Formats: sequence, structure tokens, C-alpha cells
Amino acid sequence: MKYIRSSVYMLVLILVVIMVFTFYGVIKENIGEQYSTYEASSNTKSKILRIVDEVKSLVEKIRNLRFPYKMQIRIINTTWVLEHWGPPPKPSKEMLIKEIVYKLSLLVPPNFSIISGERRWTASFMAAAAGYTLYIVEDNFDLEKPVARRALAHELVHILQYHYFHVAYPSTLDGRLAVLALIEGDADLVADTFCNLTGIPPRPRLGLPLNNPYIALHSFPYIFGEDFVLFLYSKGGWDLVNKAYTNPPRSTEQIMNPEKYLENEEPVKVELQVNESTDPLYTDVMGEYYILLVLATKIDFKEAYKAAQGWGGDMLALFHDNNTNTWTLYWNITWDTTNDAQEFYKTFNEALVSLNASKINESMLMKKYQIWDYTIEIKLYGQNTFIIVEWREAGTKY
Repeated sequence: MKYIRSSVYMLVLILVVIMVFTFYGVIKENIGEQYSTYEASSNTKSKILRIVDEVKSLVEKIRNLRFPYKMQIRIINTTWVLEHWGPPPKPSKEMLIKEIVYKLSLLVPPNFSIISGERRWTASFMAAAAGYTLYIVEDNFDLEKPVARRALAHELVHILQYHYFHVAYPSTLDGRLAVLALIEGDADLVADTFCNLTGIPPRPRLGLPLNNPYIALHSFPYIFGEDFVLFLYSKGGWDLVNKAYTNPPRSTEQIMNPEKYLENEEPVKVELQVNESTDPLYTDVMGEYYILLVLATKIDFKEAYKAAQGWGGDMLALFHDNNTNTWTLYWNITWDTTNDAQEFYKTFNEALVSLNASKINESMLMKKYQIWDYTIEIKLYGQNTFIIVEWREAGTKY
């Protein structure tokens, strides 16, 4: 699979065609067999409902699953989307902590705003599904364009998934992205099959928007998911895809290397031993894809991809010292072999050099850098690389 640095146009295409809103929504009401609408003209309503019925019929045949009766359609607009699904006017403490994790792990630059990233993503939804409800975002939904029908086919699959399968989302970032890749890959394969059967031009191959790492992080299920599901389909048809919901992929590594899913190669459980007197504010498993993004936004993509491939497991933790207002991020990554660890160690150092980081200390198995207001240390030992990032923040205490 080949990926390129995408333009702003491709980024917009990614956001308009597909959505990140999780199909396992919070809508629980007993709605019955009816359509409900929201602030749309009667002409627009009738057109949308007619097209939805046409698309539903073919999606049922492709996926070999029948739609439930308890389904509704809501026609909304971008203002409603931002009010109900968008981020709050001010970031919560949890959002701010995630923002700091993304910064200190070098996914995003120091001036990154998680609120801006979330608003940009949310405002571009064309359609979405949550529970048994299909949402149509009227001001983003152009009835005259074939891409609208593809988007409907994609979102309608989420309603089938909600009705027939019940997947629990893992607590880790890596695990959630893997499950989302199964879900979105299933929907994309059906949507592309729908296009092939109806003569709609195929969707352009999506590129990784490396110019916006936060959007690239959200884009993983849509860029890698369909190939993963297509691999399963080629081995066992829809039966094997359906079985994947009872035994979902455990890591982005399994999505990017689907043979590892069938071989049941699971992530290694990584321990993180640090000298801290308080509990961490955040812990997570970031995964192979996250590491790829950290590297690929700074150095050649092929080199970054190769360096990330040997991932075996990881554990990240974020601490905060209230007395000094210092954030410390610890990140222990276990690799498949010592050679893989050495390759990442070398490549990560190259990435820091590309950012014009100043080397302040080094030995054969350790290097320490200063960049922006961060102090970054990376150590190599056996099949592990250990990264420590410190940042003393002026201002607000947490």
C-alpha cells in the first residue's frame, strides 16, 4: 500500500466523504418505524428519503443483512452538528491533558489546539449514524453529486452493525483505532461495492494528511480499514468479516498487517517503571500507527514506515508536578527484535535532528535533546526504547 502526503483538497475530501462519529451512539429512545426531520424543506426531505430508500435496498443485498424496522432519519445542519457533537467552547481538563500528550509525544507542534482540531473535523460531516438513527447534514449533503449516495451507503452500514453486532471499545487508543478500522473498513467496502454496481466513479485513493497529524490520527480507520476488511473478505467472505466482530482486532499493527490478525499476533504487554511519587494523569497504549505518524511527519515516509513496523507493544504515562508545574511523559516501546529497537532508536534521533533539536548529552545508548521548551531523552536497552520528555509550563496549574 502506498501513501502520499495529501493536499488540503484531499484532506477536505476525507472529511466530507466519511465521518468519525462513532456508530455505537448514545441514542436509546424507542422510536418505532418512522422518519423524523429537522429544519429542512419538504422538497429536500422527500428527495433525501427517496434516495435513502434506494440506497438501503442495494446495501441490504451487498451486505446480506436486513435493516431493522426501528430506524429513523434526521435532517440537520452544521450549526446543529457543532452544538451537539462539537467540542465545548473551552476544553475540559481531560481534553487539555490529551493535548499535552500529543504535544510531548511529538505528534503535533507546541501551538496545536485540540479544540480547533475537533471543530474542523466535526464541521465537515456530510452524514452520520448513531444507534438506529441516520443523520443527514443538509448544508454539506449535495443530492446532485454521486458522492452523496456513497456516503449514505457507508453510514447505513453502521446501522446494520449496531443492530447485528455489539463490539466493546478497548480503553487504549491503539485498540480503539483497530476496532474503528474494522467498523469503517466494513462500511467502506460496502460503499465502494455499491459504487461499482451503480456506476458511480470510484473514490480516489485517500492519502495520509501528514500536514495535519491530528486529522491523520482520526483518519486511520478510513485509510487502512477497507484493505483490512477486504483481506478478511478474500479469505472467508462476509462470514469471516462478521466473525471479526466477536474477535475484533487488538492493535493498529494487526490492521496494517492483516495476516497478523489471522495469526493472532497480539501486542506485548509492556511495563512502565518510573520514579514518581504521584499517580499518572494519563496512561495509554499508542500503537504502531501512532509511532508511524510521529516519525512520518518529520522524515521520509518509507523510512518512518519501516522503523515503525517492528513494534511489539508500548506503554505511555503522563505525570504532573504541581510544585514545579512540570509535565513529564514516559514512553516505553517494546520491539520485536533488538534490531527493530536499534532501527527505531536511530530513526527517532533522525526525526529530532530534522526538527533542529539541540543535542545536550549523549552516550552510546542514550541521547538527550533540547527543543522548544522540551527536554527529550531517548534510551536504548535490548528490545526496548525508553523516551522521557519534560516540559515546565508557565501559568496554569492542574
